[in-house]
Amino acid sequence: MQPHYLQADILLQAGQEEAAETTLSSIPETFLLTEKQQAEYNNKLALFQLLSGQADIFKLDSLEVIALSDIAQLEGLAAQQARNLLNYAYEGEWEPDHSLPEPTEARLTNIAPENKEPPAFIRAFPNPAREVVTFHYNIPEAVVATVRLFNLMGRPVADIFLQPRSGTKDFDVSALPEGMYAYQLLLGGMVKAAGKVVVLH
Repeated sequence: MQPHYLQADILLQAGQEEAAETTLSSIPETFLLTEKQQAEYNNKLALFQLLSGQADIFKLDSLEVIALSDIAQLEGLAAQQARNLLNYAYEGEWEPDHSLPEPTEARLTNIAPENKEPPAFIRAFPNPAREVVTFHYNIPEAVVATVRLFNLMGRPVADIFLQPRSGTKDFDVSALPEGMYAYQLLLGGMVKAAGKVVVLH
């Protein structure tokens, strides 16, 4: 699977976006992905869509930098790539933590279970969205989960119900006025993650 990601990166850097997209989209068709691998693929896809057509990493607009920062906060190779890009082009906001754990922390880490649940997250793309926005999400608990969409005045404009665990949910934004919207991932009524999406018709 890693060679496919590497090949897609090389093709994207060479300006062969269609071939890069074909290589990337072949991954879920070629491999049976675990939940963790699916999350990594979703992150890679979001990063690809953010960077495709972008000739100069230094010329990202503020919304694109926010989207890149959202990816950088996650785990995995795509998140590390996003952190590297932010470090390179935007004044090293993502310095790695070089501190060593205390001895007790190190012992606890060694006995921690391997199958730790990934944190709750949500991401929207394409961003900007014209007709439909797709929310990619992970819900570590089987609770009532909702995406709440707000306009710039802070008024809720939609509640979108999500299935438990990880997945995607499409939402039609064609009837919404153009502009920036905030969204929150609510689990059992508690805000667990948030982001912004722009609607352009």
